[in-house]
Amino acid sequence: MYKRNKYKFGLAAMIVLFVVIGLLTTRNEAPKQPAYVSFSAAPDGTKAIKLLLQEKGHIVKEWKQPWIRLPAQGQSLLLIEPEGVGSKEMKELLQWVEDGNHLLLFQRNPIDKSPFATKELDKAAEKPSSDAKTLVKGSLQLTPSPTPLTQIHAPDSSEFYRGEVTSKYRIKPEKDVKVLWEDDQGVLAAQTKRGEGSITVFLTPDWLTNDKILTASHFEMVWSSLLSLQGDIWVDEYHHGYDTGSGLLAVYPGWLLIVYVQLLLALLFWLWWKGKRFGSIAVPREWVVRRGDETLLAVAHWYQRSGSHKAAILNQERYFRQMIQERWGIRTNASIEEILTFAERKWEHVRFKNLQSLLYRLEEMKQLEGYTTKQFVQDSHVFTEMVQAVEKE
Repeated sequence: MYKRNKYKFGLAAMIVLFVVIGLLTTRNEAPKQPAYVSFSAAPDGTKAIKLLLQEKGHIVKEWKQPWIRLPAQGQSLLLIEPEGVGSKEMKELLQWVEDGNHLLLFQRNPIDKSPFATKELDKAAEKPSSDAKTLVKGSLQLTPSPTPLTQIHAPDSSEFYRGEVTSKYRIKPEKDVKVLWEDDQGVLAAQTKRGEGSITVFLTPDWLTNDKILTASHFEMVWSSLLSLQGDIWVDEYHHGYDTGSGLLAVYPGWLLIVYVQLLLALLFWLWWKGKRFGSIAVPREWVVRRGDETLLAVAHWYQRSGSHKAAILNQERYFRQMIQERWGIRTNASIEEILTFAERKWEHVRFKNLQSLLYRLEEMKQLEGYTTKQFVQDSHVFTEMVQAVEKE
């Protein structure tokens, strides 16, 4: 009883230890999320604009699958600085737009990723660095300052807006391209028709981030394009590294998964402790002596088909003599009288008489040629009883 309780207390102590270690090693810090993620409240996330669209009655959902699986007509896709977009994927996306859907792309450099042709600004045309000079302990250091605001305006409009522009590219105004916003370096945002759908491109993804959406005139310049999206608005997170195929475990917090794993390990240890054999395994006598039941049946059928009843009963006699040598200490070639002398002292009268008649009958059988099946069955049963009686001693 004490030994059993000791095992229980030991198992309980191990479980508690696993849980404590798991809780101590689990960090409660929020995981670092990529920039431009629609469910990130970090400064470089875009959760604010997503919540505003939902408050205005739009259905905004996250898209975490390949673009080939996008819903049918009447949908909108919002792309904010996607990563790792291949030419095949872009071709599938453009086909989806032609089927009657709408794409709003915010990307700093959309070369080879949109139908808009772009150009790179000359270094001479780029604005000079806005680093401010600061004197610290007699030495000159450069302290980075915020990106300077640029004057931006719509075509054929005398009203100017202000915003941060970090892209080194501009959209080439071509036929069937509607210019939305431009600065003194070129076009920053444009729109075009594509089949039954439309594509709108902004070269300023930072305007949608949580810390920049209310800076300068960013909100005023992007809000009208966001409101023009039709149907359900899908925000692409697949090209930010999020995939719905990550598995069911992704919905559970890390500390809970650690506890579950530790409980599973404890359960496996308990099952191993209860099911493992410590020490030698008992092997049945039939497998050691007669090499298993299948071999025994095969040999019995062989004796039966060949009619070798006499040889079979003599084998049983030899086995009986081996048993009494192990248990009684009588040699295997002992005479019948010696065997009966020991048996008379150990067994009751009826069993002794059965053994006596069997042994003398076998001596007579050895002198004869024939041995009937009926007599073999009777003698075999008697030998079996004798062997079992000797084994029990």
